[in-house]
Amino acid sequence: LACMCGTVLLQRTDLTKPFFSEGGSFWTNSTTELLATTTEADRQGHTRNRCNRAGYESVALIPLRSGVEVVGLLQLNDRQTGRFTPEMICFCEGLGPSIGVALSRQRAEWALQERMKELNCLYGISALLELPGISLEKILKGTVRLLPPAWQYPKITVARIVFEGKTFQTPPRFRKTSWMMARQITVNDKPVGKVEVGYLEEQPASDEG
Repeated sequence: LACMCGTVLLQRTDLTKPFFSEGGSFWTNSTTELLATTTEADRQGHTRNRCNRAGYESVALIPLRSGVEVVGLLQLNDRQTGRFTPEMICFCEGLGPSIGVALSRQRAEWALQERMKELNCLYGISALLELPGISLEKILKGTVRLLPPAWQYPKITVARIVFEGKTFQTPPRFRKTSWMMARQITVNDKPVGKVEVGYLEEQPASDEG
């Protein structure tokens, strides 16, 4: 968060500066002029100036709030100067809480859905263990099939269990990639195998699991 976005998200705005609003937003009608006439101290820290280098002159960063918490950021960019007015910034700030509450609700629903997928996996494994006379091999095969649906992107998720020299994996496309998680299986403090689950394609770090 070493940029102006971080300053707004962390609510470190200084109301004595003309480019910060009372609602906690940052805005300028000329990033070139702002950089030429202010210091990093004025701007509340180090800024990477990516918007200016990308050719954007008019930039506004509006905090999205859910209660007292800032949960996101609305960014408005334009390559022309003079695109914003105080009234426009105030209007966008009025929209911020509604968008922020909706964003928080969406995140909560997503988290609940992911948790339900994890619980379904655990319940499935528990049901396997309760089947009368089921062999260990069938338990491990069933567990491998239950693991991918518990992850965020099941269509590109693969799993493998290695236990006492035997291998059980998701058919037919399991392969090791750079985006795997592995855990050792131990019995009586002795390693007897491992569980590997991962993606076939790279995903954002926040989307693992």
